[in-house]
Amino acid sequence: MNSTAAPFQHGHIACGTISVGDLDRAVDGYQKWLSQEVVETGLLSTDLAVAWGASAVANARYAIVQPPGNALSSIRLVEIPQMHHTPAVSLGWNAFEITVKDVFALADHLEASPFDIVGPPKEVDGFTSFIPMQVFGPDGEVLFLNQVRHSDADTELPIAESAVGEIFIVVLASPDREASAQQHAQLMTMDVGATHSLRYGLINRAFNYSADTQQTITMVQKGRAPYLQVDQYPEGALRRSTATGGLPMGNAMVSVLVDSLGDALMKGGATGPVVRPEGCVYQGRPACVVTGLAGELIELIEIGHDV
Repeated sequence: MNSTAAPFQHGHIACGTISVGDLDRAVDGYQKWLSQEVVETGLLSTDLAVAWGASAVANARYAIVQPPGNALSSIRLVEIPQMHHTPAVSLGWNAFEITVKDVFALADHLEASPFDIVGPPKEVDGFTSFIPMQVFGPDGEVLFLNQVRHSDADTELPIAESAVGEIFIVVLASPDREASAQQHAQLMTMDVGATHSLRYGLINRAFNYSADTQQTITMVQKGRAPYLQVDQYPEGALRRSTATGGLPMGNAMVSVLVDSLGDALMKGGATGPVVRPEGCVYQGRPACVVTGLAGELIELIEIGHDV
């Protein structure tokens, strides 16, 4: 099954990929607890796995889930053998930030679920535009489920149209926040936005810091459209567990639409070849993967001139 295409823009987050140990269990969890619908299932092609630099996941089962309706972003669940993975303590993709309609009602709903609420809904220092909640999924994925109240002065934030909506920001754990922000901005012709210091429960809990410890984040966006939050991670944070030829555990990869692969390839260099996969994420468009400073996999999908 494929979803209907929608008009996208450069810098739009098309998909977040998560490594899971049991695809059927994972799909059931996202359907039952996060109100997602399955829009595509299948086996990963060898060409796509090689393009990811993850040849061992060729023929792995996968499913793509989205909120109801003509969704602009999706989550791809890929079934691979699981290694030990502790959420939020390693470098790489730290979380996918998803807009939700009522964060307090969702928190009540998730109480009996396999999604562990590690950061209950509460306001963030200095921000009135959203109320965040942080959860760990059963496969070590981290989701920020945020109720957006309004946009900020410099950033356009989406209001959820369903109980659990779409990914609108991705979160990166980096050993060098400024360098990672610059790398992503240059790779995809975006802007380095504001830097904030705040009490950040996810990092403070993960590294046993006092709850009042200030952490630093930097935003990357395209105009007023948000894309990336880069978290400065402490010295000694480890690289994400990855089986040989496989995908990182937990939040594994982010797929982003770009006007042209040419500029990005010259600036970053691809992990594998350029491919033209079918399916709802790609629809035959050229795609390639670049590895970021923190070991994160960034899949670039060329929009072309037909959208």
